[in-house]
This record gives sequence, structure tokens and C-alpha cells, in this order.
Amino acid sequence: MTKIQKKVSYTKIFWDIFYDEQIHNNYTNILSIEFHRIINERRTNLQWVYSGSTVGLLYTKSEYKD
Repeated sequence: MTKIQKKVSYTKIFWDIFYDEQIHNNYTNILSIEFHRIINERRTNLQWVYSGSTVGLLYTKSEYKD
């Protein structure tokens, strides 16, 4: 079985979100903008990441080798 070799780079994007009311009401819009930017760059395997008061995006971008 032959597999196509590919190089996969992993990138994390995090925002520090502290749950005061103003930021909590605005972070969804920030993440939505970033979501669309990543989709437009054709990055794949997008995941939301939550860690304590930090929220972010984790995605992988695959680059195929010749």
C-alpha cells in the first residue's frame, strides 16, 4: 500500500478571555472572524480549544510534498 507523504504543521491560536461581561459578550465575534479567515486560507481540522479562562482555535494545515 502506497501512501501520499505529506507534511502537516500544527498551529495554535489562543486568546486570553477573562469572563467579565463585556469581553464575554464580544469574544464570539472575534472567534467567528478568525474562523472565516482560517477557512478562507483552506486550513483544515479546525477545533475550538478551551482552557480555563483562555479560548482559542486549534487547526492543522496540510502541505503535500512532491
